[in-house]
Amino acid sequence: MQEKIENNLDKVKTRIKQANERIDNLQKNAENLPTKLQDEAFSVINNLKIKKAKMEENLDIFMRNSANAYIDVRTGLEIAWEDLNMAYDSAKERFDSITS
Repeated sequence: MQEKIENNLDKVKTRIKQANERIDNLQKNAENLPTKLQDEAFSVINNLKIKKAKMEENLDIFMRNSANAYIDVRTGLEIAWEDLNMAYDSAKERFDSITS
């Protein structure tokens, strides 16, 4: 059980790192958008940051409660990751369509 917990913990930490990199990339791209579109882009990016913060919050809960919360928190982390991932894909598609 402990090994499974550690594997999932590593997976979540990797996903948070990926989220940071992806959000940073979108932020850089948004800075190159026409001024009139930057407000929308930064609003979307802020929403992604909120979703990432939710993932980090779930990770903190997991770290504090470890094995006792494993199943509940794992589900929350998976949902938060999927939500963040879909929001990122949507934002990237929107930005790419604007800049293409």
